[in-house]
Amino acid sequence: MTWDEQFLELFRRCVESYRGGNKEFGSYYSSEDLAFLASIGYKPRELFDFVEDLVEDGAPAESTALLIAAVRRDYFLIKQKGIASTHEISRDDLPTFGDTLDDLAYFPRILTKARAKLRGELDPDMMFGCGGDRKFLRDHGDIHPADFLRHVWASGRKTSTSLTMCAANPPDINQFMTTMKDYQGEQILVVTRELFNNLGDFQGINTDMDRYLPSLLHPENNFFMDRGAAEDDPSHKQLIPYCIFRYKSEQGDRYLHYTRGKAGGESRLHAQVSIGVGGHINPVDQREDHLGEKTYIAGVEREIDEELNIAAGHTNRIVALLNDDSNEVGKVHLGVVHMIDLETDEVRANEDAIANLAFCTLDELRGPLYDRLETWTRFCVDAIEDL
Repeated sequence: MTWDEQFLELFRRCVESYRGGNKEFGSYYSSEDLAFLASIGYKPRELFDFVEDLVEDGAPAESTALLIAAVRRDYFLIKQKGIASTHEISRDDLPTFGDTLDDLAYFPRILTKARAKLRGELDPDMMFGCGGDRKFLRDHGDIHPADFLRHVWASGRKTSTSLTMCAANPPDINQFMTTMKDYQGEQILVVTRELFNNLGDFQGINTDMDRYLPSLLHPENNFFMDRGAAEDDPSHKQLIPYCIFRYKSEQGDRYLHYTRGKAGGESRLHAQVSIGVGGHINPVDQREDHLGEKTYIAGVEREIDEELNIAAGHTNRIVALLNDDSNEVGKVHLGVVHMIDLETDEVRANEDAIANLAFCTLDELRGPLYDRLETWTRFCVDAIEDL
């Protein structure tokens, strides 16, 4: 059983106990349950608060409780190395309900609570995601509490427990809120930079799939993260399928290429020439293996269907990984290269972001088009005989 399945099983069991009239949360947990909660950086009262609010108020949903727990677990394991903080803030440490930051009431309070929640330092009598928190987030863009937590983490600011420190070290509020809305709460599949480093980071292209793929696509090693936070957080790598489409004929191999249009989601790549088609993996792609290989493959096929109309069949092989830490885009992405061999060259674009779609030879890619190629495409073009 994966940790998220174990969390939901425990959560649902606690809900049934509460609905049955048992409100003594200390009696909810076995020693195994307590050990599990400790392993994800959670306190027994934290889980109970979500159970109580769900039963009494109908919110937040169990999925929200899970997503918030996932952020806390990630922070606990990645930043705190699995060692719980011994510090704890009380209600007296919180800014008041009426305190403001750049004329935004309540923001200092929820910001301080979020920082303490990440570090596991909230007094057990306080809840991140309470009714007041939910109202604030709902009123300022309908922001999910878990997304807010990840943005606070990604802001990289010093954790503080006073209004003075919050005011001295706040994220830029307008940028903070605007960024959260830009991607409309889109959740994308990521791994930690630490995992990539442990497997062996590299610059350029790497074809040692046996070394990387089993760990990258293991459900315990990847998770969904708010895209707005991930785009500016180099401590995580977004897994991006990068599909190369090849058509073999008597005249030789030809490769599909296109110009990235302004409608594309990544503005930093506009007007560059690419041979890679793909995009982020989202929760809609989940299959029975949760965040594993089947989820990833489902996302690849969805991206192909969304972006291209292919008249006949194709094969799909994972052949390499791409990494480029020399620019801001590359620092937060990890490309997974797929070689797609087509049965026909009848292909058209389904999206405006794919402009000037056409086939060309390898000589053309290495010749007149080369200076216009985006970095990942150059890596692939330079090594394409080995893919």
